[in-house]
Amino acid sequence: MDRVTGLTAFFHNSEDAIYFENLINQLYIKNKKHIDNLDKETITAAILSNYRLSKSELNSFGRLGLYQYDRSSELTTSEEFEMQCIEFLGYIAKGYEYRENPIPGNEGSFHIRKGRNFPYPDDEDVWYGNYEGFFFRRSELVKFFPELEIDISDDIDDEKLVSTECVSEDWHGKETAWKMIAGLVIALGEVDKECRTAASDRVKISSIYHRAANTLVKHEGIEVETETLKKLLANVLKKYATNFLENNKTPKK
Repeated sequence: MDRVTGLTAFFHNSEDAIYFENLINQLYIKNKKHIDNLDKETITAAILSNYRLSKSELNSFGRLGLYQYDRSSELTTSEEFEMQCIEFLGYIAKGYEYRENPIPGNEGSFHIRKGRNFPYPDDEDVWYGNYEGFFFRRSELVKFFPELEIDISDDIDDEKLVSTECVSEDWHGKETAWKMIAGLVIALGEVDKECRTAASDRVKISSIYHRAANTLVKHEGIEVETETLKKLLANVLKKYATNFLENNKTPKK
């Protein structure tokens, strides 16, 4: 890799960082045509396997690290931080669900829970643990996953991402995009009669989640679990549409 300096070096290092969810999605896109029944658990297990290989005496591919990232310190790590990341990946490989912390200001940290079939309804709301999101270096990954050397920018039309609880990748314009999504949810509730109650003319937010999920399947062939979409849009509305939620509350009798 050529040495770069100045602003070029800054942007080069930024592009080298791959968020863990983005890595899972990229590996899914690259391998889904060649591996039957490929899922998030299998991909995560493969990442873990290569991480352990990078630590073994037989390793000839070099380092595979797990990093924290910010604009001031760029990519940093420690043995303790990597162990927390490995524990989190281990849960995903076992089929655990995860979600981003829903409290505004705590984006980028994740909770987990086991399974989708709950013996008691209240168990669905029990999330535990607190794992910080993390990054890999593409320059390290390509030695273990050569398919990542190929630019995926031309694969957008063929992209069907692995289902995740929330996508929290830090990208330019993220806040504006969330605000626009909040506005579109409100707009759909205002113009679609099926998303409003007949009696009080309130917006039925649950109907919007179902309408959005069904529309994605119908027009794009993209399947998104309604519950996953519900959690994502609920977080967006809670953060950016508090007045709408307050005005849409069921009147007390």
